[in-house]
Amino acid sequence: FSNVMNQTKELPCKRIILCQNVNFISEFIPLGVSWSNYNITDVITTSAIQANDIKALFPGMKIHVIQPAIPKYFRNDNAPKKMMVSVIAKDQSIVNKVVKQFHWKFPDYRWVTFTDLRNMPRQLFADTLRESAITIWVDDETYFGYAPIEAIKSGSIVIGKIPQIIPEWMYNEEKDGLNKAGIWFNDMRDVQKITENAIKAVLDDVVPNELYGEMKAFEDKYSPESRRQQISNLFETYIKNRIDEIEKVKTKVIATLNEDEAKADNNQAE
Repeated sequence: FSNVMNQTKELPCKRIILCQNVNFISEFIPLGVSWSNYNITDVITTSAIQANDIKALFPGMKIHVIQPAIPKYFRNDNAPKKMMVSVIAKDQSIVNKVVKQFHWKFPDYRWVTFTDLRNMPRQLFADTLRESAITIWVDDETYFGYAPIEAIKSGSIVIGKIPQIIPEWMYNEEKDGLNKAGIWFNDMRDVQKITENAIKAVLDDVVPNELYGEMKAFEDKYSPESRRQQISNLFETYIKNRIDEIEKVKTKVIATLNEDEAKADNNQAE
């Protein structure tokens, strides 16, 4: 939309950037140009981490954070799970590596179903997560990571690769480390063994209660109601500020008109 922003920069309106992933900013803005060249000063993003990164790129921006919402159809119905492992990754090559190498290393578990969730319709995606005992998630470049939260809310045990930038929800500030709502790993060579251990734990019913407790804590996080309230509060502020700006312009215009009328009266009197 860079061309549109450039062509409309002189319009007497307020334009606000909605930024869900900082990585995409440099894809479209021409070299040597920034948002300030388009007369844009306000940004809404999805996390404090992204807000800090945007601030580093464009120091003059006014940045507001509205946390994403996870739809309510991502839920745990507490029904027994199928011994199915859902795999969420952007690239087919990663899915192939996860699934094929697992079967090569652990042929006794060939009866375990692996499901690739890429390009699924959202409702089917949610239904599959709800049925899956385990979900494997790999996305190194994400700034937030919707999919693992959706899986956790659906009651599926998440085995997730730690992204390059750790999302806020994955970090436990009280314990100064990663939370226990999922099983997190760094090295892709470990994922098959971690998956085998998780399958054993589910089959033997020895999944740690701490894991289920941390997962349950996500049930009320990132609700649509919370996001609606955040949006309402922010836009009420935007509207109030915009009215104040227009009132100031109105006051200046009236003052200028009064001065012009006074000068005209003085000229006539002279």
